[in-house]
Amino acid sequence: MAGKLVDAITNEPIEDANLTFMRTDSLVVSQGRPIDWCKKYGITDGTVLITYNIPVPNTGKYIIHITSPKYEDEYIDIEIPDKLHGKRPESFDVADIRMNKVHLLGEAVVHASKVMMVNKGDTIVYNVCFSIGRGIYAGCAHCQVTRSATH
Repeated sequence: MAGKLVDAITNEPIEDANLTFMRTDSLVVSQGRPIDWCKKYGITDGTVLITYNIPVPNTGKYIIHITSPKYEDEYIDIEIPDKLHGKRPESFDVADIRMNKVHLLGEAVVHASKVMMVNKGDTIVYNVCFSIGRGIYAGCAHCQVTRSATH
């Protein structure tokens, strides 16, 4: 099975990817990566030819799972026919697989603060560790106020 992975927006070929061919019951039958044929054979004229060519043992239905660090994972259902133009196919070309980039969020900053008061049944527990000016109150003691039940 052969084809190309391309960026869905720019249509540029994608080289950094893993392709896993699985039967419909998720049993892996073959794996591979795209190959940059120009790099492999030292072609430096600016030509770009990045394709995958991965052996799949039999005709039938398969799932292709594609992963790439900069792109969303793709799952594609495909069927390799028993006959193509009256003959058993020796190779099967797949249309370009278009992949969408992952949109990563920027850095996140998490701030935490202490709970100033907690209600535990009939007891209110105050945390007296709090900031005063530029420093932290040195005592950092807990104070409990208990309501007494009167009937």
